[in-house]
Amino acid sequence: MRIRLLWIVGLAFGLWAAVTPQVEMPPPLGPQATLRQLRMTAYPEVEAWVAVQNPEGYFIAGLTADDFTVWEEDQTYPVEQVGVVRPGMQIVIALNPARTFAVRDNQGVSRFDYIYYQMESWLRRAPAQHYDLSLVTSTDLEVRHTDDPRVLLDALTTYREQTAPHFRELEPQIEVLERALRLATEPSPRGHLAREVLFITAPPLPEQVQLLPELAQRAREAGVRVSVWMVGHRDWMEMPQTEALQQFVQATGGYFELFSGQEVLPDLHEFFTNREQVYRLIYATSRKEPGPVNVRIAARTPYGLLTTEGQYEVTLQPPEVRWEHVPQEVVRTAPDPETPRSEWRPTEVRLTISVSFPDETPRDVVKSTLFVDGKPVQTQTQPPFERFLWDLRDYTQDGTHELQVEVEDALGLVGRTPPTEVQIRLVGPTPVARPGRPTPEAIPSEATATPVAATAPPSAQGWPSSVVIAVGAAGLVLLAALGWGLWRYRPTWPKAWLQELRLPWAKKAPTGSETRVWAVLEPLPPLQPGWPVGPRIELRSAELILGADPAIANVVLNDPSVSPRHARLWRDAQGRVFLADLQSVAGTWVNYTPITTQGVALEEDDIVYIGRFGFRVRLGPDLTADAVPPSAEPRPGIPEPGPTVSDAAAREEA
Repeated sequence: MRIRLLWIVGLAFGLWAAVTPQVEMPPPLGPQATLRQLRMTAYPEVEAWVAVQNPEGYFIAGLTADDFTVWEEDQTYPVEQVGVVRPGMQIVIALNPARTFAVRDNQGVSRFDYIYYQMESWLRRAPAQHYDLSLVTSTDLEVRHTDDPRVLLDALTTYREQTAPHFRELEPQIEVLERALRLATEPSPRGHLAREVLFITAPPLPEQVQLLPELAQRAREAGVRVSVWMVGHRDWMEMPQTEALQQFVQATGGYFELFSGQEVLPDLHEFFTNREQVYRLIYATSRKEPGPVNVRIAARTPYGLLTTEGQYEVTLQPPEVRWEHVPQEVVRTAPDPETPRSEWRPTEVRLTISVSFPDETPRDVVKSTLFVDGKPVQTQTQPPFERFLWDLRDYTQDGTHELQVEVEDALGLVGRTPPTEVQIRLVGPTPVARPGRPTPEAIPSEATATPVAATAPPSAQGWPSSVVIAVGAAGLVLLAALGWGLWRYRPTWPKAWLQELRLPWAKKAPTGSETRVWAVLEPLPPLQPGWPVGPRIELRSAELILGADPAIANVVLNDPSVSPRHARLWRDAQGRVFLADLQSVAGTWVNYTPITTQGVALEEDDIVYIGRFGFRVRLGPDLTADAVPPSAEPRPGIPEPGPTVSDAAAREEA
């Protein structure tokens, strides 16, 4: 009876097909090579992901680098590396149930139960954030583009609980397959992945299969493979609907399975793992010109030579070169009057650049060239390419010069710094003072004063002068008597207290880290005859004040060119040493350049002038010479301690 019913359905399908205009089914897809991804990684490497699949969409394994050939335009490149990767997959599960889903075996397990258990086993093993998963059903239940397998499993569980009891009341709907194809062709949040639809359906109605050729053409154009599990009795294998579904699967490169409840369903974990695999190829291109590159890749397989084509973009740009350190002005001075101009200091200047690659393709630098006034003056073909020493010996006159650096990378691309101007000034042996301030040599070695005629008002005649003299003499006698009494019976003052009173600004004896020599100012010979020679100054504490007034300076420099509080020498917590001017008259100079109250960091061999005192900087040397101690002279107005009462008594007894 069942067979007779099936033949009646088949006859009806044949009559329907005879009177309905036919849309031709596309031919079988056959074995295929598909380029999933093509991009330049780190020049000159290009990476290609190639899926090589048999007619049913399964991965063709066992290919080596020798089995692949790459063409760019008309040039052939060998494949240097080959491997197999699993990039993920865009999967749509489409459920189209009817009464055949509800048929149970002798153990009471329905056909859909077996399908559900297979789905559950796969989803529990599927890695998270690996697949793009969607679900389409003949009811309102739908899941769109999730990367969490648990979400899809929960939806299937809900569908089983709510819809499975009503399977006998449902009819198959071909619209489920249409919706699944639309969902599979949507862009995936995970990028360009292989697309697969698993259509689990009851045998379709005769009029429904007429849409299959159109759907097959749509799937092929979108690159979607469709596999079909048809749920029904084995006798359905002889029916025209089954043949139409098989042709549909072959046209899209999928896999067909008839499930009657007695067959073993394919393991979905192995099924999708195999179909998502691709070959990862690496080859080296010689293309340097920016722009699109057409690529063709061929793979030798048991099915013959399979080819695929694609395109990638060469985005190479010249290196970006920037100035890191370049002075705006260089002042050259003579170390002594007899030095020729070519040897005036400094004789060279350090320049620094930085090199980066805006195309994010790192590569080696092979050459860097320094240009001065448009002419190359220094070329480096070995690292470091970012540092130059500009020789100044040829620049013996004041002038402005334009500097630029050119960098060439391993691809022959050239980048340049923006041109910058540097002013070179040459000054004589005497340091140049700040505008409005005298030079140290302009300050006389001795203090001078302009005599001024003093006039007094005319005094009265005679006796007023005698009275004044007499009163003054009497006052002097009285003061002398009082002073002697106070001196004889004065109280005893503790010496420690007197010393502290006399030197409240004095530093304590250096201990610990204060015994370290942080910097030494070595005296230089006089720059001109008659100029003073300074002492050797060591910085052991955190700070030194240099000046001419012993009341406010730790280091006293006796010369009219030195202000009372002239300069400050100190170190920071990191041990760096700084020097700052304290608004002095003659100024404080570092490398023959005046400095401000903000100060500058000192470096080894710097030349320092404090007034007319010259020094050379030594940073942290291991020296044992005595340092110049802080000034210990008393402040004005505080008397020196005299003899005590006991001392006076001892002298009288003697």
